[in-house]
Amino acid sequence: MSNDQLPTTKDQQQLDTLDKRARLKTCQINNALGLFILLFGFIVVFSMSLSETFKQQMTNIVAGGVLVFIGGGMVWYSRRTIRKHGLKEFDGKDRIETTIEPE
Repeated sequence: MSNDQLPTTKDQQQLDTLDKRARLKTCQINNALGLFILLFGFIVVFSMSLSETFKQQMTNIVAGGVLVFIGGGMVWYSRRTIRKHGLKEFDGKDRIETTIEPE
């Protein structure tokens, strides 16, 4: 590989910025989706108190528990990833300058 094909420091910084921006966006989406699933799971668990039969109650508590577990895991993983990669300080608003060089 020649030196012309290796990315320059500026190119590498732009790639790092794009990578951080993509990771932050993914974490934000997973966090929002996880909170929605978590809330829906709590609603299903609460509906257990409104069920009439034992079978309905057990179905609601198991389904709600699974949803709470999945939603909580998504929220925990996304927040852990944000902390692990230092994305909280990264606001994602850094402007990437692109220049088109004439051939």
